[in-house]
Amino acid sequence: SEIGTGVPYNDCYFTYGVNGNNTYGVPCMPDPDFADLRFLSLMGDYAEYELMYRDHVYENYLDVPERTRMALMDWAAGQGIRPDSPTLITDIQTAVQNGAYYSQHSGTYPPGVDVAVHFLTAAKEGVCQHFATAATLLYRCYGIPARYTTGFLSTVYEGTGTAIVGNDAHAWVEIYQDGLGWVHVEVTGSNMSPDDMIPSDL
Repeated sequence: SEIGTGVPYNDCYFTYGVNGNNTYGVPCMPDPDFADLRFLSLMGDYAEYELMYRDHVYENYLDVPERTRMALMDWAAGQGIRPDSPTLITDIQTAVQNGAYYSQHSGTYPPGVDVAVHFLTAAKEGVCQHFATAATLLYRCYGIPARYTTGFLSTVYEGTGTAIVGNDAHAWVEIYQDGLGWVHVEVTGSNMSPDDMIPSDL
C-alpha cells in the first residue's frame, strides 16, 4: 500500500540462524509527522475499541511521583514551556533535546537520585535512556500519556541488507494521541558533549 495511507505494509525482512538461512517479515508503518496526522480517521468498530483502550491509557500512563512532578515542572517553566501552548508536544521535545549534551561518557549517577531531574538540572549530559526518561515524565506532567520505549535505530535502504548490532540499541518516547494511538517522538539531543568530541588537530 502507499506510504501515508496509514495502512501497514510489509517491507522489512530479518534473517537469523547460524548461516542466516531463516527469514521473517515485519509489518511496518511509517511514522507520520504531527502535522499530517489528519489523514487518519476513525471508522467502524475501531472507534469503539479505541475509546475503551483510551480509558486504560489515561489510567496507567500519566503517573509521576509528586516530588518529581514539582521539580520537572519548575525546570520546564524555566524553559518557557506553557501548558496552554498549541505546540506543547514539540515544545517539550525541543526543550529536552536542547537541555543536555549527548555523551556516552556521562558516568553513573549518585545512588538514590531522581534520574530525570538529575539529568536535566545537574548532570546535563547523558545517553538516549536519560533523554527518553526525562521526556516521558515531562509529557505525563502536562497530561499527555507517554511511555518509555526501547528497541533499535538504524538507517536502512530499499533492496539492501542492514546488520542491526548492539550499538543500534535506542530509547525513545511514545505519546498517546486520542483517536490515533501511540506515536513515536524522538527526544535524544544531537549536541555532543565536549568530552566526546574529537579534537580537530588529530
